[in-house]
Amino acid sequence: MHQGWYKGKYPRETDEELSDWRKRQCDHYYSLEDSDPLWDDIQAHYDGHLGSASNNQSHASIVMSTRDALAKCFAAYSHLEGIEVIGCVFDSTPDEVAQQASGYVTGTSTFMDVINECQVDAQLVLDWIITAAKYPGEAPQDCYQHIWPVMVLEKLEQFSYKTKFVQWQKLLNIAYQNKFQFELWPDKVPLVGPDFNYHTLSAQHLKLLVMPYIKRRALQYYDTKLKTEAENLLKLRCKQGQSEKTLDDVINELDVAVSEIDIVPWPKDHIKQCEKDNPKMFDIPLVTSASNIVLWKLMDS
Repeated sequence: MHQGWYKGKYPRETDEELSDWRKRQCDHYYSLEDSDPLWDDIQAHYDGHLGSASNNQSHASIVMSTRDALAKCFAAYSHLEGIEVIGCVFDSTPDEVAQQASGYVTGTSTFMDVINECQVDAQLVLDWIITAAKYPGEAPQDCYQHIWPVMVLEKLEQFSYKTKFVQWQKLLNIAYQNKFQFELWPDKVPLVGPDFNYHTLSAQHLKLLVMPYIKRRALQYYDTKLKTEAENLLKLRCKQGQSEKTLDDVINELDVAVSEIDIVPWPKDHIKQCEKDNPKMFDIPLVTSASNIVLWKLMDS
């Protein structure tokens, strides 16, 4: 409610960063006392321009008004000692404006400041939440395809690779420019490189790429999905008279035991080799396996 009013009253300046405008809006919100008469104007704006979600209100307006309403509700709990409430509101449709309006909701400006200071990390977490919420009923292969880019972008953030999309065909060139390499690449999974296309990977290959990451970031979600998959497979095998295994046996069979892919910076000696144009630089690994076997060298890229 407040955000929608503030956007019309104090729009974002041409050269103003979105995070700066959000902080400005947030500071104004928390500066208002509950008894401030300005709330009457804000409520009138809400009633006149937003109204309920049943009219022709845009998705972006719904997201913003929902965030405002929740923020006011959360603020009431912030007065309790030791209690903080943090949530998020997002739109899962293709509406880009609504997606931009999506974001976190907190009860105090303190936590909003923390989120704004760590904007990239916060956005990656929000992307993860949206991905998990948007694709719960999809086939595993489709779900893995959505999670894989989110996972890679999160790992690349440490190298200041700030983009919404990964340039997969150029990723090894980017690895050279930013001095990083892929480690623990799963066996038999096609290598990242000029011909890499994760959309053509099998469900099993994608599973090897993303499941260790899901296991680390969302263990409860992983365990639930694994148990459901095992129960369905066990029922199918029992109908076909092919299974003498228990549910735990099937869970152990389906569980992904490979290590999680990591993206790490080059050792200092490799960086020095490049700086001095040492011929040994061409042997610098860009992709290595879980067995520490070099799968792709700088000379191959």
